Amino acid sequence: MRQCFFTRNLKERTSKTCVFTLQAKTEDFSFDQSPDMKTFNPLPALLAVLFCASGCKKIHRNDDIVAAIQKTIPDNFFKEGPVPGIQSEITAGGTLSNLNGSSFDNGDDPVILGEQLGNPYSVSNMQQAYNILYGYHFTITANNLYVRFKPVNGDQLAALEDSADLELQDYPMDRELVQDGDYYQDPGLGTEEIPWLYSVVPAGYTAPAGIQYEVIQQLYIPADNLDLEAMAESLVAGATYGATLTAKDRTVTRTDIFNGPSMTEKFIEACHVDPDTGASSCPGGGSNPLPITNDPKIPKGHITVQDVVSCTLAPVNIPVRQARVVCKRWFKIWRGYTDNAGNFTSAKRFRNKVKVNLKTKNGFASVSKVRGIRLWQILFPVKKRIGVFDPGDMANVNFTFLRPTDANAGNKELPYWVAATTQNSMIEFREYAQQLGLRMPPDHLKILISNWGGGTSGTGATLMLNKCNGQLSTQIAEFFIAQAGLLAAGIGELITVLAHRVDIFLDYRAPYGDYNCRLVSPWIKELAYHEIGHSIHYAQAGCGYWQQYRSAVANELTKTNLSAYHPYGNGTDANNAPVIALSEMWGNYCEYVFTDMRYGDQAGVGTYMQLQPFTNPTVSGLNCYIDAIEAFNPNDAHDLWRWIPAGLPYDLIDRRNEAFPVDDNAEGFTAQQVFNALQPDTRSIAAFKNRLMQQNPNNHTPDVISLFAQYGY
Repeated sequence: MRQCFFTRNLKERTSKTCVFTLQAKTEDFSFDQSPDMKTFNPLPALLAVLFCASGCKKIHRNDDIVAAIQKTIPDNFFKEGPVPGIQSEITAGGTLSNLNGSSFDNGDDPVILGEQLGNPYSVSNMQQAYNILYGYHFTITANNLYVRFKPVNGDQLAALEDSADLELQDYPMDRELVQDGDYYQDPGLGTEEIPWLYSVVPAGYTAPAGIQYEVIQQLYIPADNLDLEAMAESLVAGATYGATLTAKDRTVTRTDIFNGPSMTEKFIEACHVDPDTGASSCPGGGSNPLPITNDPKIPKGHITVQDVVSCTLAPVNIPVRQARVVCKRWFKIWRGYTDNAGNFTSAKRFRNKVKVNLKTKNGFASVSKVRGIRLWQILFPVKKRIGVFDPGDMANVNFTFLRPTDANAGNKELPYWVAATTQNSMIEFREYAQQLGLRMPPDHLKILISNWGGGTSGTGATLMLNKCNGQLSTQIAEFFIAQAGLLAAGIGELITVLAHRVDIFLDYRAPYGDYNCRLVSPWIKELAYHEIGHSIHYAQAGCGYWQQYRSAVANELTKTNLSAYHPYGNGTDANNAPVIALSEMWGNYCEYVFTDMRYGDQAGVGTYMQLQPFTNPTVSGLNCYIDAIEAFNPNDAHDLWRWIPAGLPYDLIDRRNEAFPVDDNAEGFTAQQVFNALQPDTRSIAAFKNRLMQQNPNNHTPDVISLFAQYGY
């Protein structure tokens, strides 16, 4: 929990070459690659016909048997028609104005669908396309399925979203997309009813037990045959081809590779490691991708986020690290991740337009945003439509998440910037924790960002409801996540959706309502580091400890007579204060030490006075982050939570012997030693002191005792 303390916060053999000629009319189009024939097993007799009907000669080669097929292109071989998932021209009156302020949709735009479209990837259509394109016949069988799911509650929805094999969307994948947006409202359902969710799965897929599931259509999606895909799309777009093809002036040559009695594809997909599953597609495992040529049909790009240190320093663009990237055209989908430099390269090629989305999700965490309506979408990560790209552009996709220049609490772009910043904070935290010898946060954390809570700005909570099964209290929901009046569905519905499904809450409202100077990247990261710091405490101390901690916070929030002290209380409750003091002490240490590791002296003391004003004198020569804990005064009457020893861990570790605010002669401990004392049975500052000295008997015991005493313990 963090309440912004100080209110501040890739043989030689005999072979045969055969030439076939088919003729047709032409238009502007060219062939690129061999057909995908993974599933084709032609009979030897058919191969004999193919090799010899047009005359064959023996040659000696060191590679596979090559057949060059010369063809000319039919008219309308490819006609770009409406493509689901690709925004079309907006119809008259179809554009909706942006929603601002505290709207129930939180500024999101609706998806508007057009007509039902033919499916180019259906087995029957692909078979027809193959027969026309190659002139000889193989039986195509389904390798994928177009399916839909109908979860009835949050548990079923979360199970689907957590599946690494699914890319879900809430509208049909074979409808024209008139306007892209953030949600689709099925006209036959209520706003809070979970709709049908559509996806593509491999043939032979087994659906999760208990969830309604339907196969809409069997599909054949070539691994890499853009010619076959284009022919298939041309058929559903209305192109026709006569039985007798007439000669035209343009011919191209394509190469098919024969390998013994069967055909295999020419293109090798770049290998990668899936962060969700750890599974490697690389030969022999590992993570070194095969080299990818500069093919303009391979989506590649660079995703960054604006790092705003203060209103006085120019922002810089930094990589969005290890975030999910989805490249999509019709039912053909590639999913991957940006690397630590913010770059991504698709392992699939796409002809013509491809839609690219980014999701704040990986195997470490999923970052979602609060909503006032269609609350079930809270269980999905934040998704940003990067754009729709033509062949000339898809190999150079560049996008930056910007902090809005006219930022306000209801700005629709603001949560995207916060989500991308939070995404990076998780990766950074893990790196810094490793440097300090600390354990890693639990995988698959569920993080919810919000600006609708009832507490002060910069609040956060790490309740670990997803990892440590528990219910969400009304008081915690209203204080940290959303005030009841901002929810169309009501606070009860929100609690039902989030019960035992979210781990961390982050409130990104600007301090003092200043979205220009105070809602900056270090502020967001401080909050994120604090709460992720709690998650490693949970991982070590266990669920029993965490149940006591979150119950203590919930209990304090029920004390309406002490509302000024929310959410921690005034430190006098013997049941709540000890575990809160210990937990928040560690969270505050992570908050400022990790922010110092990220920014160091970049912001400077002056920015500190803007971001975290408080009455204590600062320690000379320290930047704002370290000063926030080094100058912590447990006797400052202005600090409502001075009984939480925010500066104690750093005083145990640093070698600076200052006399104020506390006389600190203790030193020599490491962050790892301090953290190791946070055991399951360590549930108070006094127990922490005893465990620390027990585990480290030679570390300046008298000075340690004196330091604890000055903090009131």
